[in-house]
Amino acid sequence: SSFPPLTPPPPRSIFSFPAVAPPPPSPPLPSSSAASGVYKREGRSIVCKSAMNVAFVTVIVDGGTMYRDKLSFNTDTNIAATRTQEVEMKDKFKANILMVLPAVILNAVLLFFNSSVSVAGDGEYAFNLINIIPYFVIITLSVLGLNVVKVMALGIISGMVIGVINGDFSILQSLTVIHDGMIGMEDMAVITIFVGGMVSLMEYLGGIDYLLEKLTSKTNSKKGGEFSIAALVSLLDIATTNNTVSIIAAGPIARDIADEFNIERTRVASILDIFSSAFNGLLPYAGQLLVAAGLTGVTPTSIMVYNWYSVLMLVFGVIFIFIGWPNFSKKSELVKSNKGDVVRIAKNS
Repeated sequence: SSFPPLTPPPPRSIFSFPAVAPPPPSPPLPSSSAASGVYKREGRSIVCKSAMNVAFVTVIVDGGTMYRDKLSFNTDTNIAATRTQEVEMKDKFKANILMVLPAVILNAVLLFFNSSVSVAGDGEYAFNLINIIPYFVIITLSVLGLNVVKVMALGIISGMVIGVINGDFSILQSLTVIHDGMIGMEDMAVITIFVGGMVSLMEYLGGIDYLLEKLTSKTNSKKGGEFSIAALVSLLDIATTNNTVSIIAAGPIARDIADEFNIERTRVASILDIFSSAFNGLLPYAGQLLVAAGLTGVTPTSIMVYNWYSVLMLVFGVIFIFIGWPNFSKKSELVKSNKGDVVRIAKNS
């Protein structure tokens, strides 16, 4: 199950590698920084064997992990966005493909034609398809619409079975591996609980209604509501530097705005995800840039100069809000629940 030493690939390939490779278990940092730790170490070894700009290669790897983060089914940001908006992972996946793919393509073109980067050479990469079966299980079941908790549980079980069969660990040792992964997310779980409690307290004391009134007082359209959601999650991410926490905090307010202006929840989930993650790549004090700077020995500000992908995500996010695309063509009707609350039920047109 071990990989042979990497040989320096062309710089364009460095962006694609973390974008398609499955991430390691995430510690309590924004998911893209957690996933990119291993890849940045590999990127540093590639830089040492070539004449590449360290900051440039670092931001290429970071952009690749952010792209993977938008299209993955097992990252905390995607789970937070889908759970707070009560949408299926497969629907958000489709929306994210349409909303971030233009930024990915343009970023790849910029990398391809960047004359300051020299090609280091091609190499052969060995891999074991058996070891990535758990990720195929997660992706397939998520696309089929299975509950996210069941999907993650089946992914863990399949990983345990493969690890035991390969002799990587015993059944008892696999429990230790799972335990270590849970401990790695302990801080994030505690923060999530506190944020959830704080949001509920805000709602009880009228804070949510106050924010809704301020955010929507001069808004009278779906477009304005979407911009309000984007501004809210962006400000929260700037304050917390954690895209998952900002999504959890903004989620209930965004859901209410969506209901008021009849905005598709799938679009809301993608807007929350895209805008929170984009600012995380542009803040010199954000977790992923600090991790990148620590691993490569460059300053966060030198990395920011090359972070075109985050800028492109913001630009295309704003464009898609302006043009109202992608439109999922859903009709909505209001019904009364058993508790007398107004509930919006969306039906395919």
